[in-house]
Amino acid sequence: MIVRTIETQYNKMKEERRSELDAVKQRMDDDEEVRSKEMQLRLAQGKVNKMKKEIVWMKQQINNAYDVDKVLALENELAHNNQIIDKLKSQNKGLKNVKKGQSKAMKSLNHDTDANQRLDNIKQEVE
Repeated sequence: MIVRTIETQYNKMKEERRSELDAVKQRMDDDEEVRSKEMQLRLAQGKVNKMKKEIVWMKQQINNAYDVDKVLALENELAHNNQIIDKLKSQNKGLKNVKKGQSKAMKSLNHDTDANQRLDNIKQEVE
């Protein structure tokens, strides 16, 4: 009988040890699962933060696009630049007319020079 009680106590101790080991394994598995979920949570939070920053940037772009003062300033600058372009085109046209007149004058001077040379040649022949 003593042997039996020792065996039962031994089996009880063995069973307790087994359940303790199972509990430790369960905690380790739980810890692993918790770590995995924490990692997933961190990744999700990173994505959320990135999207928040992108939303803020997009809002700034929209606000800048509909900023009336900025649009008016750009329209005024465009009108001013168009006026400058028109003045430059007008000046260009005037300069082309001057060039054309000077070219005609140069041609007539060259033509007159040819006529003067012919007159000089004729005078020399006559003499």
